Amino acid sequence: DPGKVPPELRAETHTPYRVLQFPGPIQDAWREALQARGVKISLQLAGRDPPDLEGVREEYRELQEEEERLHREHGRLAERLRSLEKLAEELRESSERLSQAEKRYRTISALAQKISGHNEKRLSFHRFVLAVLFERVLERASEKLQELTGGRFRLLRETQVRDRRRAGGLDLLVFDAWSGGTRPAATLSGGESFLAALALALSLSEVVQEMAGGRPLECLFIDEGFGNLDPEALETALSLLAGLRAGGRLVGLISHVRELRDRIPAVLEVIPRKEGSLLRLRA
Repeated sequence: DPGKVPPELRAETHTPYRVLQFPGPIQDAWREALQARGVKISLQLAGRDPPDLEGVREEYRELQEEEERLHREHGRLAERLRSLEKLAEELRESSERLSQAEKRYRTISALAQKISGHNEKRLSFHRFVLAVLFERVLERASEKLQELTGGRFRLLRETQVRDRRRAGGLDLLVFDAWSGGTRPAATLSGGESFLAALALALSLSEVVQEMAGGRPLECLFIDEGFGNLDPEALETALSLLAGLRAGGRLVGLISHVRELRDRIPAVLEVIPRKEGSLLRLRA
């Protein structure tokens, strides 16, 4: 640029200046370096001294090496860019798969929550299946319990959620014909509870037998509870069990009630002794 040459230099030399045109933008640092080099050469020509061509060649070689280094760096960065673009594509694909998996997870999670009992009924799926079977047992048990209690009690399944801290679906209610209302089975007296349990046990054995393809359950053992019955209820319970025995079943009663000895045809008595228990069979 002749405008940057000092006036005294322009007065002493008649060397024409050529304006260099570079295609495209050049960084400021490079431009300043070239301008400084041009001024240096102009000053050397003005002093009648030959220019330092060797220095120019050295700088030219350095620039060539720098250019080669930049080319190599450009190649390395281009390869790195291709690698990053490939990785970005993989990340996009992974993000799409993750998004689809999250949608499936939300659907399955919501279903799992419902199945596990986190619903308005507090009823899990397996308790729902048991409740269906429980209804079948309760239908038969109610018939037997009404027979045992003179038509007073009938068994029902609790369908309302009264305590949201507990799982629902299998709680037992009792309909009392005397009061005309329902109440929890836990409010039954000892004798009434025994009769309800006896009716449930007999009905459960019948339903299981039906579900097992009619395979007979030949033995039934009942443990205790007879001591809580009044004479009338005891007579009713024994009559029901006698009907089962007449049908070919072996009914075993485990009890301490002495009144049962005369009503049972075969008794296996366990007599505790210091030397060891003694078994005595009375037929």
